[in-house]
Amino acid sequence: MSIAIYIKRGVRNALGVVMYIAGIAYLLNHAATIFASQEPDGPLAPMMMLLLFVVSALITSSLVLWQPLKLLLDGKKSEAGAQLFATGTSLAVCLIAVVALLAFR
Repeated sequence: MSIAIYIKRGVRNALGVVMYIAGIAYLLNHAATIFASQEPDGPLAPMMMLLLFVVSALITSSLVLWQPLKLLLDGKKSEAGAQLFATGTSLAVCLIAVVALLAFR
């Protein structure tokens, strides 16, 4: 396969990460209305945040690393590198876009 296909997959995976982050940001931004504006009791809120952190790490690492790891194990080093580089670059571009939106609004 062509390197362009792996680059497209990297961009798609990065957009998946951005969509997941946007969903979590929406959830956290509207937590007071979602959870009926009640203060959480005891250790439940910290437990929820730590579990969210662990699950988020699993989901985002799967989106970023799963396909390049499969390619690397199949002996396709240049394709794995291209896809990982494309994913990282796409995430960096999305970060720059979000910073620009925040800076110039």
